[in-house]
Amino acid sequence: PLFVLYKSLKEVSSDTLIKQPQDPKRVAALSVVAGDKNTTLLRMVTLVRNVFLHDDNLGLDRNLSAEIRHGFFSNLMRSHLESHHLLSEIDDDGNYKRNDYWYSQNALLAYNLREKVDQELSWFSGTFNKLIENGEQWMKVTEDIQDTDRIFSFPVYVVLFEQLKRVADKVDSAAQFVELLLQHFSSSLDSALTRMREKINVDLKDKIDSLFEDLLFRLAAQPAALVDLVNAVLHTRNDIREDIATAASWFERTTDFEPAPRTIPYLIDIAAECYERVRASHFKIEKAVHVGLSSITIEGAHVKAFLLALINLFENSVRHSGFGPSTPINVSGELTHDGWKLVVANPITEEKYLKLVEGPFASGAIDTTLGAVRVEGGSGLGKVVNQLNSISDAITVSVEPQSSNFFVRIQYDTPTFC
Repeated sequence: PLFVLYKSLKEVSSDTLIKQPQDPKRVAALSVVAGDKNTTLLRMVTLVRNVFLHDDNLGLDRNLSAEIRHGFFSNLMRSHLESHHLLSEIDDDGNYKRNDYWYSQNALLAYNLREKVDQELSWFSGTFNKLIENGEQWMKVTEDIQDTDRIFSFPVYVVLFEQLKRVADKVDSAAQFVELLLQHFSSSLDSALTRMREKINVDLKDKIDSLFEDLLFRLAAQPAALVDLVNAVLHTRNDIREDIATAASWFERTTDFEPAPRTIPYLIDIAAECYERVRASHFKIEKAVHVGLSSITIEGAHVKAFLLALINLFENSVRHSGFGPSTPINVSGELTHDGWKLVVANPITEEKYLKLVEGPFASGAIDTTLGAVRVEGGSGLGKVVNQLNSISDAITVSVEPQSSNFFVRIQYDTPTFC
């Protein structure tokens, strides 16, 4: 074991530095003296840190990506803007489309004025989306001390390394060292959570407030009273302040508890309700779940993973159908000979269908590697698979794009449900 090896090695002085940075002024902060003993300790620390941050089931980055960054944060921030039609859509070339809702609402205005108002909404949409993208960058994990954009930063700098070295020299077992190291990372996580709440409640809130003020100023400068549009902006500004507080509250430690086992139909209802709350608008969902599924329960320890999988499926349907928030979703389920089956289906446009069969699902496979799961945007099906597999390896997920519909099938096929 590395700890036994570390204890057996002698200190050797050296002028060589491990992880020499490009900026020579920051050598002291970023490098440690090389040598077998130091290299072994650095390997131990790195291994434990990688598990803490990147473990497939419990790692910090996996949980931040699956539970917050992938859709939930951006959906919440955009929900009231979308319900008041303030966000313009982006075309395939990355340009903002005409905001048809407000263009139609302002039909009595002169053409040049309607175009000017539409330009202001495009500017507002682009600036707002950039703020949300920056917020999502704060929520990512890094081990690089020079990566100052991310709040969840866990570098091993020279002062920390020397502290850990003294700890490793004092303790008698690898278990003791790992426990103390995890306590350090946990303390660092607490500090990061506090900073994250402050970034959302102060920095993001102030920038969004300023953006709304700028939009109101620009609209007031137009030679017409845009009463309905201005009222929509004012209402949305008030609503989003509550959404910002909600997002900040996500970054708090929760009391550990295990919910009671829940039936699959019950969890489908809860997932639909949660998704509606995040989007702050009603979405079209039809449920045709056989009564027999009421006898199938998900154990309390797995309820959260099952809910996240369903919510991510709903988000995937809305985001990638081509029909946007009006996408109808159908959830059906039944008992099978060996277990149970769920099918989540939604219509897709012809354009989306062609992209699916020529791209990610050309072979019908879903990429569930950790690298794919960490990718922001794009399909979230890899995350769905991993969330369901954390419940049981006997759960399989398959996809079937058809010319006008997209199907995701979830199936459990072993004799007894774990």
